[in-house]
Amino acid sequence: LLVYQQNDALLQGVDFSSRMTIIQPLSWEVKYSLLRAKNKDKNDWLIRMPADRLQNEFTWNFKEGKKFTATYMSLEGIYVQKQTRVPGEQDGKQDYKAPPGAYALLNADFGTTLMFQKIPVSFSIGIRNLFNTTYRDYLNSLRYFTDETGRNIQLRIKVPFKNIGD
Repeated sequence: LLVYQQNDALLQGVDFSSRMTIIQPLSWEVKYSLLRAKNKDKNDWLIRMPADRLQNEFTWNFKEGKKFTATYMSLEGIYVQKQTRVPGEQDGKQDYKAPPGAYALLNADFGTTLMFQKIPVSFSIGIRNLFNTTYRDYLNSLRYFTDETGRNIQLRIKVPFKNIGD
């Protein structure tokens, strides 16, 4: 029999994001997320809260061409720390398994837009987890059983329907 109880909790955090142009045409975007969540009644951490996360992305925007527009190439690094702020075991086992370790991922993207009879069609390719890193995310309930997805290659074509038939 599971019994759930309401508690007073305090959640504090910050999400930071900044984008700047390093040199024309190279830009850099950095993001940082931090959350601290405490069960005030028990003076302990709350379970299933995200770990600290840092993302850096560098994007190179190519000059506009006669046929190709909005052409870019980007490289993104993501670092997620091990979640160390988890509830203690004083009230019994709180989680099935200890939080997984920290991990770092590298993602890459390339895209461009072509005009087909006044219709801008965007083509892009993205590679997530470029180095096929084995990792488990603390917030994924399947972490008890399996690793996260390995390398993932995405081919995308975007056609705006509003321009068709104009």
